[in-house]
Amino acid sequence: MGHGTRIYERGIIYMLAKRWTAAIVIAAAIVFTAASGSFAANWIDSADTSWYDAASEETTFTITTAEQLAGLAKLVNEGTEKFSEKTVQLGSDIDLNGKDWTAIGTNASTFGGTFDGQGYTISGLGAIKSAENEAANKDRYGFFSSLSGSWYIKNLNIIGDVSISPEDAGDIPSQYYVGAFVGYAAGNRTSTPISNCT
Repeated sequence: MGHGTRIYERGIIYMLAKRWTAAIVIAAAIVFTAASGSFAANWIDSADTSWYDAASEETTFTITTAEQLAGLAKLVNEGTEKFSEKTVQLGSDIDLNGKDWTAIGTNASTFGGTFDGQGYTISGLGAIKSAENEAANKDRYGFFSSLSGSWYIKNLNIIGDVSISPEDAGDIPSQYYVGAFVGYAAGNRTSTPISNCT
């Protein structure tokens, strides 16, 4: 009887051990998933470019969602459109919810149009990631990282805690440019290329 009891007790211990092991594995999986999710939380992953039609004769395009705003970054960063002599305007306030933001523009593909916030606010701007692949080129950070040509930014409000994304932290060169609105700009459209912006 005593022997049987010991076996039973061992069985309980064994079952408990299995349960604890399973709990640890599940907890680890949850932590890993959460960490992976936060690391991959970047608006560029859900970019919507459907608002833009390259074949259209329209020169003004309206954006109302964070996904469409990320679509602007995608179009510019991939060299699809520079938006020279075109206007991109906001049609509502947009909240980025602190998710990583991939800056608009690269050293080779810059934004060169007009961005009109129309008095609306982009809030929740958090960590900014460069669209550059080479570490040596990750030297420009801002809502717009690179502007050139006849660019113009107006009537825009930006709220957030601007920082460099942890993904880029180990890659940036010793000298780099950071700004809430613009990281680096060349050329301008007027004597005040950024106006009525806070």
